[in-house]
Amino acid sequence: MPTMTPCPEAAPIRRRLVYYLSGFDPRGARFYHQLFRSEAQRQAALHGGEHLVSRRSADGAHASCWTVSSRHDSGPTETRYVFLSWDDLVRAHWPTSRTRMLGDLLDFYWQVARNGVLAKTGACARRTFWMMLTPLIYASLAIGLAGALAFAALHLLIWLSIAPLPAGLAATSIAALLLWGALAWAESLRLYWLSRIIVFMVRWGRLRPPALEQRWDDFAAKIDADLALHPADEVLLVGHSVGAAAAIAVADRWLARQPPGALKAPSLKLLTLGQVIPLLGMVPQANWFRAQLQRVAASSLLWLDYTAPADGLCYALVDPVAVCGLPPRPPGRLRVKSARFDLMFTPLAFGTLRKDPFRLHFQYLMSTDLPVANDYFRLITGSSALPVDEATTA
Repeated sequence: MPTMTPCPEAAPIRRRLVYYLSGFDPRGARFYHQLFRSEAQRQAALHGGEHLVSRRSADGAHASCWTVSSRHDSGPTETRYVFLSWDDLVRAHWPTSRTRMLGDLLDFYWQVARNGVLAKTGACARRTFWMMLTPLIYASLAIGLAGALAFAALHLLIWLSIAPLPAGLAATSIAALLLWGALAWAESLRLYWLSRIIVFMVRWGRLRPPALEQRWDDFAAKIDADLALHPADEVLLVGHSVGAAAAIAVADRWLARQPPGALKAPSLKLLTLGQVIPLLGMVPQANWFRAQLQRVAASSLLWLDYTAPADGLCYALVDPVAVCGLPPRPPGRLRVKSARFDLMFTPLAFGTLRKDPFRLHFQYLMSTDLPVANDYFRLITGSSALPVDEATTA
């Protein structure tokens, strides 16, 4: 009987290049470097290993970088982490006037209601559907409550024999004070941030701002040039939240720069976290983005997509290619996986975490209370290549 030769184990990753695209966030490289350093140290302190994070330095016109020296069970890995900056463009699409934001939000709901994006979101991602409606529901409740209290106050004051004009002014003041308080509370709930994100995504799909297009071109050119300067065993393009859609645009441009029929070795791999790609891809005017998404999905690039069902700020466990109405992709290149935040924490801690949707949405980038195989730092600084072993992934 012939003996079976075991499959050789993949060589451990010793040098890695990581390119990171943040979500729709005006905070830039400084914030994300501090977050990475503190969370990497916490991850190592809780679960062993080592993550030595260097200082941040400029790496071209729109990039910063730092190095991460990591040690896991199978030895050391050196990671060059490049933060691709587009926070300046985020700030250009970050209205501060509440009046303008209200107008933008009303236009957003009109657009997504009439073009079917809202209905499609409800069909494939119910939690995201309700999160999209949260600013509208909040504003409606605040206005309704203010109107009801003003009406009640007016009748009470008139019943107390207060003249109609002073009573009306007092009731109006009560309504205005309540609305002012509701607006202030909305800021603490980060509803303005949520509103800006959803408005931007639909506007991006409708208008395709030239400044964004140029930045994605610049990022693709940088990655292409860096591959010759920094030899690596693995190259990852990581996009979080809105940054996942940006990563698709960059990957498409990088593919266009490669010689026909050949990719540079090692080839780029995509890692998307908490993605909102369908919010852009379902906009009727975004044919250009759907073409990019289709080319990336049909390529030989490996694409690993992590989302969490508890995360209402993403399209959880949704195939972003299929839901945008595109042809089936080659099998095995896109892997949609659950981040399983519930296994990263005790039930009590996870219950507390779920009460803050924005903190939960950043968990993809943060340390875990309990050890899992798919924590962010193991994925991007570990000695195993993507995808991680299915048998050991939480």
